[in-house]
Amino acid sequence: MDATEYGRLFKGFLPEGPAWPQETGEVGAFDDLIRALTQEPARLDAAALGLLENLIPDNANTDLSAWERLVGAPDTNLTDAERLSRIRGMLRASGEVSRAELEPAFQAAAGDANVKLFDREIPSFQAGYSGAGEPAGLANFTWVCELMPNILDALPDAFNGWGTFNTAVDADAQSPVTYDETAATVTFSGAASVELLNTADEDVVYFSIWVKAVTDGAFSIQISGRDGGAPSTTPYDLPLGVWHKLYFEQSLGSGGSTPYVLIEGTAGNDYRLSWAVAGVRKPELEADLAALTQIHTRGIFGVQGEWETLLAHYY
Repeated sequence: MDATEYGRLFKGFLPEGPAWPQETGEVGAFDDLIRALTQEPARLDAAALGLLENLIPDNANTDLSAWERLVGAPDTNLTDAERLSRIRGMLRASGEVSRAELEPAFQAAAGDANVKLFDREIPSFQAGYSGAGEPAGLANFTWVCELMPNILDALPDAFNGWGTFNTAVDADAQSPVTYDETAATVTFSGAASVELLNTADEDVVYFSIWVKAVTDGAFSIQISGRDGGAPSTTPYDLPLGVWHKLYFEQSLGSGGSTPYVLIEGTAGNDYRLSWAVAGVRKPELEADLAALTQIHTRGIFGVQGEWETLLAHYY
């Protein structure tokens, strides 16, 4: 914050009463005094931000000389931009650290040209689509990699094929992902299920789905594994009228049973469903890929196609 912003914060902490001048427009002597008192915290803020810019080699204010004392000075004359690119390349030993450079590296490491890398996972709050008061933990991630192939035996917005719904009408409601009427309207008469394809023993399956409860009722997600055991259930208490993206992970165990994802809501109540995807976690590969990214960023791995359509509305 600058001195003016600190001054407004300072005034907000003052007790109310006639002891303080009733000035408007922040142009009086009392506001001048406050701004004088808040120069120091503003200077400290600026110094802290400046120190981060000096230390982290990703901006024009990077202390190039300090970094070159660590990685070695260049043999030829370079521009400051070239010096910065050289430093970053030497730190990672793989060239410039950027999305354009990293995405092909991710694809090569995964052996899959369909892997995609994005600058950030989800957009910020948007009126009409975001729920007030919802936790924003996922918004803290600065990049997302669509790493896992989708193993769900259904398209993301196709729920007619899941079975066991009392009713399921595809393309009946506006989806928070496509912004078009591709979401389904469903009512349950039990757990609706769809098969998981191309799995192996002990795979850990990640599943996500967008859900909106229209009438009061619970909602749960289950995964029936390859071991044929009784699936564990994760219940959700969903506030009405708000889209929620729900996540669930579970090991499939080992055996010859066909694995399924199962979802269930209160019988007879209306729900909106959209963009269900599932994939198999690869922790070792995820760790290797995360190590290629900038040290001061955090990322998350998802299913191919999980975020691309949503992010296309923003970038």
